[in-house]
Amino acid sequence: LERQYVLNLLARPVQPDPREYFRAVDAAPRYEAHERQIRVRDQITWARMNQNRMPDYLAADLDSGFVFAEKDSQNAFPIASLTKLMTAVVVSENIDLRKSILVREEMLSDGYGHTQGLDTGQRFRIVELFYPLLIESSNDAAEVLSRYLGRARTIKLMNEKAGAILMENTNFADPSGYDPKNTSSARGLFYLARYILNNRPPLFQIS
Repeated sequence: LERQYVLNLLARPVQPDPREYFRAVDAAPRYEAHERQIRVRDQITWARMNQNRMPDYLAADLDSGFVFAEKDSQNAFPIASLTKLMTAVVVSENIDLRKSILVREEMLSDGYGHTQGLDTGQRFRIVELFYPLLIESSNDAAEVLSRYLGRARTIKLMNEKAGAILMENTNFADPSGYDPKNTSSARGLFYLARYILNNRPPLFQIS
């Protein structure tokens, strides 16, 4: 039932209300006001204690967008499997998630690993592949999804989306993050997280 609701919500062309999704699956974290204040205070304290040890960082509140502390937050660095968040965004916005994918051998050729249960000849709904993609950080799932859309097109769309949401110093070279040329910055990842929260909240719920 939860996966079907995720499918229906992600497939809607209009921006969903995050509260609607959380009410439906009864999975939203509920914090009392004082608990939220403690979390914010701890984030600020942690950032201040570690600012001299970290080359770059950004500590912020995703809901409000308020930045508590940052240092060299626009410096680019390899982001590895965080790349998969953008893969999920692009796939969810460009494919009818009610469709299914037949896994072919060539889809798994660049997976750099093996995801148990994701084998040649099996068929999955697109939304089902978001679970191994975002929970297990499956390179195979990233390759299967991108090749369904078109691998080169997927990467192009990922870079276009990065530019559209002002992710400066960001580059995507593959859909999984295996290539070290997948780079972004602390601020760029903050913008990506904010975009997902406000436009594709079920992706956060899955991850």
